[in-house]
Amino acid sequence: MIAETVFVMTILGCGNDTKSCDFVAEPQSTYTSQAACEAAVTSELIRYQDAAYPVVVGDCIERKGRVEVAQLQSPPPAIQIEEPNTFEKLRADADAIEFDPVGQTKELLTRTTEATKNTIGRLRDWVRGE
Repeated sequence: MIAETVFVMTILGCGNDTKSCDFVAEPQSTYTSQAACEAAVTSELIRYQDAAYPVVVGDCIERKGRVEVAQLQSPPPAIQIEEPNTFEKLRADADAIEFDPVGQTKELLTRTTEATKNTIGRLRDWVRGE
């Protein structure tokens, strides 16, 4: 089928504020209407959930000109996700980390104190000529 106007999806990776985004991908599918493209965004974004961005968005862009549009004989199969997404994995890893700011601070002060004592002792020996 030849179309004068089609819509293509662009996948963008963004910062948390979604004001600064980078190009990630442009899936090969074309759509004959913006509504059809936007309806496919959610299922397409699942494929990019592991992109190295906090936020991944899909945007439908109009392309004009004579374009060959492939028609699907049947809808694409639903994507089954069996693993938790990256955010859930990171959250589980973060929850597993033991965080003890008081103990860590005490350990740091102890090491710093010992290092300072050693430095003062070496300076004292150097001044005495030992």
